[in-house]
Amino acid sequence: MRSEPTNRWASKPVRVRAGHSGKGHGRPWQRLSRNIRANHPLCQVCETRPSTEVHHKRKWYASVEGRLDPRNCIAVCRSCHELLEKANNG
Repeated sequence: MRSEPTNRWASKPVRVRAGHSGKGHGRPWQRLSRNIRANHPLCQVCETRPSTEVHHKRKWYASVEGRLDPRNCIAVCRSCHELLEKANNG
């Protein structure tokens, strides 16, 4: 009896993009993020740089409903997002 898989790809590990494993970055989130950034082309914090990311006001993993709630999200630039994350975690 054969113990190894017959499909040569079956033994290869599943590849997951670094930093995105299990974070809920599926199509609904991508669609919401794109819409929020389209409605707010400038960062809602500094109002000078283009918005490139979306920040959750309340932690997204605290409530499942809040993850895809547009009222819980703001469009921000990269540097403002890093400052907001430091303030929330520090």
